[in-house]
Amino acid sequence: MTQDEINGMLAAALDDAQKRLDVQEKCIEMLVDQIEDMAHQMTGVLEEARVARLHYAEQRKRLGLTVDVTGGSLIGGGFGIPGG
Repeated sequence: MTQDEINGMLAAALDDAQKRLDVQEKCIEMLVDQIEDMAHQMTGVLEEARVARLHYAEQRKRLGLTVDVTGGSLIGGGFGIPGG
């Protein structure tokens, strides 16, 4: 095998490796974008849940019922519902 053949094989291997890295980088960028979008959506959902919890507390006050807005977590038991 000549030096030119070896150099050609190395160049082809480097090109292939660069293409693979480019694809991996693009995939990572897409995943990051998707995660950021999901985080933004979750922020909106949490805000809606907070507003609903406050509305729920206001309704209970109007009805003269006890109100639990301390609730800690919005997931499971954070709305004054026992057994969450």
